[in-house]
Amino acid sequence: MTSRRRSTSWSRTRDAYRFVEVVPDARLTVLDGLATASGAVLGGLVGGFLVQLGLTLAVGEVVPGAYSGSERSLTGTLGWWALLVAVGAVALVVTRATATLALARLLTEGRPEVDVPPHAVRARVRTANPPGALTGLAWTTLGGGVLAAALVAPLMLGADDAAGPPTLASGLAVVLASGVCLVLLPRHRRAWARTQRDVAAAWGPNEVRAAHAADRRARDAIRSPRTERADPRAARRRRVGGAVLGVAGGAGFVLFLVGNLVRKPGRHSPRRYYGPFGEASVDVLVGVGAALVGAALLAGALLLVRSVARGARDRRRLRARLHDETVVRLTDAQARDALGAWSPAASAAILALVTVGVLGPSLVAAWTGAGAGVAVPHAWLAATTVAAVLSLVVATWVVVRDVPASARWRARVRERWSPGDPEDPDAR
Repeated sequence: MTSRRRSTSWSRTRDAYRFVEVVPDARLTVLDGLATASGAVLGGLVGGFLVQLGLTLAVGEVVPGAYSGSERSLTGTLGWWALLVAVGAVALVVTRATATLALARLLTEGRPEVDVPPHAVRARVRTANPPGALTGLAWTTLGGGVLAAALVAPLMLGADDAAGPPTLASGLAVVLASGVCLVLLPRHRRAWARTQRDVAAAWGPNEVRAAHAADRRARDAIRSPRTERADPRAARRRRVGGAVLGVAGGAGFVLFLVGNLVRKPGRHSPRRYYGPFGEASVDVLVGVGAALVGAALLAGALLLVRSVARGARDRRRLRARLHDETVVRLTDAQARDALGAWSPAASAAILALVTVGVLGPSLVAAWTGAGAGVAVPHAWLAATTVAAVLSLVVATWVVVRDVPASARWRARVRERWSPGDPEDPDAR
């Protein structure tokens, strides 16, 4: 095509460019939902370990003679925590990588060029490297399989351990599967590089600017436009509140840690005494630190709940105004909230999954006779376990169902208000 023809074709189609949501198919729906659920549980596992570590130190400091018991509870849970973190990490890497590949396939197979994907979708394809992530995972599992088959299994077989043959078979199977993946993945690396080039070429800066211009024209074409009212200080207050909580929690943790190190510099070091005034000062240091951390955690949890409730209220208001012709424009902050990735119900489900991740290792360890959960009555332990399993299943189902539902909601918001792409750094 000559330069003049290309210019003429671009001038004819430039006005047709619009930002259009990517509505997932069944495969992307399941993979994206499972990736989000895996990430939430994994985050809960890591956060739960840090919380349990802090509680172990706090109980040992506050309750005389209780450090050894709290330490045994932590070490009894540590093995299950490591196992669950490994399983969660594998699930997250696999589902996230395959979901990104499925998303790229939707973009490159039959999507009209005038339908510009939102910035978050383009950035995900541009920055992600699914074959690289899967290659790193394959090398990690290969090392674990070799360790199990070449070192752990022979020791178990030599000791006539009944678990020796299954360990050897599992290690060899992992080595074989990892090796096959490492052989096949280089070809997918080249294919992914081509996909990234295709997406960047189809929706480059010119196409994005054309879509922004089209949305601006759609907003400006409305007679007597009226912007939806919003408190301009609300977002700033939320940012400042989050920063204050982060600083308070970090300062509290530092004070608590310094107080413990001053009193007992090492695990096997003798406890130091500084006289009445010094001991009172250390007690104040530790107490203030623990209070700041506890208050920050509690306030953070309340803010999360309030944020979910506020999102649900805003979503109901926008849903009621989808067909209200008197409200024709959203502020940038409202557009970002309306085009958020998840509905309030899915956000609550993600919080539930994080909670399951926090409690999971302790519950599993309690059923094996280890950890702090052994002190819980059997009936309470059974009820908590059932509630955790049901929460895991139901919350995952809610998140998976929300993937296409939220995409359709964002499409309706774009059709009604033409908000452009507020997440794009060059949006306005």
